[in-house]
Amino acid sequence: MFSDNPTKFKPEFPAALPPQTHAANNSVFIRDLKLPTVIGVYDYERLAPQTLEFQLEIGMRDTAACFSDDINDTADYATVVSRIREELVIKQFFLLERLGQHLGRMIINEFHAPWVKISIAKDGIVPDARQVGVSLQFFA
Repeated sequence: MFSDNPTKFKPEFPAALPPQTHAANNSVFIRDLKLPTVIGVYDYERLAPQTLEFQLEIGMRDTAACFSDDINDTADYATVVSRIREELVIKQFFLLERLGQHLGRMIINEFHAPWVKISIAKDGIVPDARQVGVSLQFFA
């Protein structure tokens, strides 16, 4: 690797690093997603759709997408958002906790994510608080 002649120095770097089999700390995220839905325990909350704010972090199965540059090797965030929109139209919930549980499990099952963190917030529901909500984490 090293010699007395500096012109003969050849670093030993692999041409490409092989994909890891597990990416424990790698994730795809979706921030500040705002979508309308009917939700709430109290009648006045269910009179009209409310805008919910979502923060999502979706664990990556592995690092294959980092090497392949192929959307099929990761969670496609556009498809995740589309699925959340669909679920908000066809299902209604009383509690943010139940909505979060439903969406978290859906993401793990449909996108084969090893884990999901999801926060859901409502604006202006409680006096003197800008937002109220839940933050949940699920594992496959």
